[in-house]
Parts: sequence; C-alpha cells; structure tokens
Amino acid sequence: MELSTKNRDEALYYKAQILESPGELQNITEALSTYQTLTKDYAASKYWDKANKRIIYLKRFYLEGR
Repeated sequence: MELSTKNRDEALYYKAQILESPGELQNITEALSTYQTLTKDYAASKYWDKANKRIIYLKRFYLEGR
C-alpha cells in the first residue's frame, strides 16, 4: 500500500475492516490505527465519516470498556 497513490483512503478503510472482523487476522489495535491514519491523512475522503465512527466505537467497546 505504501507505493499506491490512487484510492489509498479506500484501501486503508478496507484494510481496517478486515483487521476488525472476527477471525485469524483480527487485530483491533491495528484496525484502530489504520482508521486513524485514514482520518488524519485523508480529511476529504468519502470514507472519513465511516472511519471516524468506527474509531469511536472501537475505543468505546474494545479499549476503554463500557
């Protein structure tokens, strides 16, 4: 992904989705970091709102507790 210049925001969003999904690849901390990269580096992205909502959700339910 580091070499990609087109649709990197989209790739980050889907990478985070995969990392968030239950299974062998699940890594909530890495998913959160990926969403944060998207929101920090791609403020105009069409995925910004979705990523921001996932950040809030993951922090609330996985990292901070209820």
